Amino acid sequence: MRRTVFLSLLCASSVAAADDKLGDGVSVRDALTYKNLSLIPLVTDKAPKTGDFLVLDEGMDKGLVVVNEKGQGGSVNQLSLENRADKPLFLMAGEVVLGGQQDRIIGRDTIIPPKKRQDVPVFCVEHGRWSGDKRFHAGKALAHTKLRNEANYGGQGQVWQEVADKNKKRGETNDTDTYRRVAEKTEKDATAYITYFTAALRGVAGADKMVGWGVAVNGKVIAVEQFGAPALYRKMEGKLLRSYVLQAVDEPNDAKAKPPVAKDVVTFAAQEKEAKPETAVDAPAAKARTYHLSGKGFKGSKVESTDESKQEIYKSLQAH
Repeated sequence: MRRTVFLSLLCASSVAAADDKLGDGVSVRDALTYKNLSLIPLVTDKAPKTGDFLVLDEGMDKGLVVVNEKGQGGSVNQLSLENRADKPLFLMAGEVVLGGQQDRIIGRDTIIPPKKRQDVPVFCVEHGRWSGDKRFHAGKALAHTKLRNEANYGGQGQVWQEVADKNKKRGETNDTDTYRRVAEKTEKDATAYITYFTAALRGVAGADKMVGWGVAVNGKVIAVEQFGAPALYRKMEGKLLRSYVLQAVDEPNDAKAKPPVAKDVVTFAAQEKEAKPETAVDAPAAKARTYHLSGKGFKGSKVESTDESKQEIYKSLQAH
């Protein structure tokens, strides 16, 4: 009888342990919730295998990343990015660059190798302008989550429609139907969210080893954002947080919704196992490849190394 009870407890303990693990040493912590938005921290207990990466804002501020229109007349859906740094440049779909002929957002999670110039897919987020001095500066922003997804998995028509819809929700009208005003119009509503989560994330046990979060709105998990190393996560945390806040402020707030638990995140992330890669784009000198994934009810993007380790540099899974 005692042996049976012991085995039952052991099995129950094993199941419980599995419920808060994503694999490869990543643990799922308790949800942090403000109004309708929950972030469920992901913390690693392993040393990162990926190297150091430059990110867009950092690179443009230091003059290590130069963004230009492609060719003499420019191209709506491509920009030329030059990485002058000695380390690879990480780009996330939805990152905003302002100026040029039109404001744009990056169209795919990708990596540009050191000392390389590369044409990058982008989408216009300023429908009514095609003029300017062709100089770009960092927008220091990541588009709200739905617009990010339209950039990553949709097309220019869907991007323009989402920009128009978001401007309408924010009560914003302007001559060029530009997206850049959305952040300004949302600042008042977003501040309380950002203040809460910035402090709460710093208070997570093992915060220095955080690599991302699960994301839920009104208790339902809608995404998992996971980086291969804490250093890259920390560089992107602020922009990624604001992206989800910009989405959440226009969603209803169900006061009766229960915050998600770790098992909800693990179950959502497990969908990746059923997906097959849709596309693969190499960045040879950076030894990295970007995959698009799709499955029943979700889409995903994954950037991983092409060496034997197949180390994930970044992964985003989104309910769709």
